[in-house]
Amino acid sequence: METSVHPLDQPLPPGLRSFVARAAPNLYLAPQWLELHARVALEPGERGVLLCVGPASDPQATLALCLGQHRHGPITLAQTRSLTNYYVLDWQVLRAGGPAQALAQNVARSLVRGLRRLGNPLLRFEALEPAHADELQDLLEAGGYRCERDEAFVNWVEPAAGRDFDAYWAARPSQLRNTAQRRRRRLDEAFVVRTRICTGVEGVDEMLADYERVYARSWKPAEGHPEFIPGLIRLAAARGVLRLGVLYADDAPAAAHLWFIENGCARIYKLAYDQDFRVYSPGLALGVEMFRHALDVDRVALFDYGSGDEPYKRDWMTERRVRHGIQAIDLRRPTGLLIHGVMRLRGALRAWRGGEAQARARAWIDSGAPAPAGPSPLAPSRALRRNVARQRALESGSC
Repeated sequence: METSVHPLDQPLPPGLRSFVARAAPNLYLAPQWLELHARVALEPGERGVLLCVGPASDPQATLALCLGQHRHGPITLAQTRSLTNYYVLDWQVLRAGGPAQALAQNVARSLVRGLRRLGNPLLRFEALEPAHADELQDLLEAGGYRCERDEAFVNWVEPAAGRDFDAYWAARPSQLRNTAQRRRRRLDEAFVVRTRICTGVEGVDEMLADYERVYARSWKPAEGHPEFIPGLIRLAAARGVLRLGVLYADDAPAAAHLWFIENGCARIYKLAYDQDFRVYSPGLALGVEMFRHALDVDRVALFDYGSGDEPYKRDWMTERRVRHGIQAIDLRRPTGLLIHGVMRLRGALRAWRGGEAQARARAWIDSGAPAPAGPSPLAPSRALRRNVARQRALESGSC
């Protein structure tokens, strides 16, 4: 089956663009998102492309990819990776028949051939659901790649089908509910408070300006790609999936939440508050109103708190999931074999050094020698001695 590669900074063929629009299960894989990402959110020297399996007029599968380089120690290698970064929370092979449809064998083989023809021996894919990672790993390994899996990021979610806000809120920890009530009372006593939630193109520019003001006055660092979020907000507004909430205190924007709601799922994407209002917890007050709107107005069935394993998310969500990453090396290319050999050698050296360090620490403790007064190239580090001593204590049952 034929394959073709289409730059995302140029107009896609109509049939291909229509396929991606139909097959994309969410905003992160929609053609507008891919084009925006390729235009404003890549690093220097990178290119966003779409790998198409089948004729562009009738595709059977596509992959959104980034062609660039990867630095591995002192070596810089050509790499093909998923078109993902910290802005992207889902990535997968788009296929005819939808995300639950298994790839036909001829499509899978053609997909691997298309990846190989890109000429890069090193592949890296992220933000994969476990089932999609399993499928991709199987077809890559069948095609001669050596794969390693890892956890790309943690993803907290909350099933909410059939619940209104009152039921959801009653199930939250009492500490969260009581804190929200106290802080909201303090906020209302100090300011005239109102909340606005933008769901479409009407008023989006004004709300975007308020969001950017809050973000600039928050504790968060500046965006790495400053054009991306404004473009994304306008894109989401045009698609009808935007939920941009701003809480105002005496008409000053004090907190902002950027959410997307589509296909029954509320994705919590960006949160910020103006640090001048910190003691009033305006972000918490706005969060309560955003959840209320999502449940009582939008009737969502699932909340998705994006990437990250921060402790506070456990108060709002109950299910912890993991998105996977895959690194693959093409063992059918001499360069791939060389990379694989170097990586194995470096891994063996690290393991040997770690084992040697553990052995030195055990011998040091057994000898009863005093800890060095300062850094010593021959003595194990204080942290390593402490860890080995703790292991010894556990082994002896003394702690």
